[in-house]
Amino acid sequence: MKATEREMRILVKELDQKETGAIEYDEFLNTCICSYIYLKEMKLRQAFARLDTEKSGYISIEQMKDTLSSAEFAFPNDALERIFRLVLGIDLN
Repeated sequence: MKATEREMRILVKELDQKETGAIEYDEFLNTCICSYIYLKEMKLRQAFARLDTEKSGYISIEQMKDTLSSAEFAFPNDALERIFRLVLGIDLN
């Protein structure tokens, strides 16, 4: 995908927070950090939504177990039991 001259001017204008006509390092860094945080939050929200199969706003142990043992993730039951028991202190039996 090739950016047009107009698109590049818009991009520079958005990044040039001090309006100097150039993108300074701190402006570039600030934009990268904000983008990184936004993308991380989006990925976390997507992961939560995949685990919250009932769309209740929280993830139950059963939802987590069902999702992780599904064909997509294919965690063996014994591995899940160890993880839940050792890391979370929860006995699935």
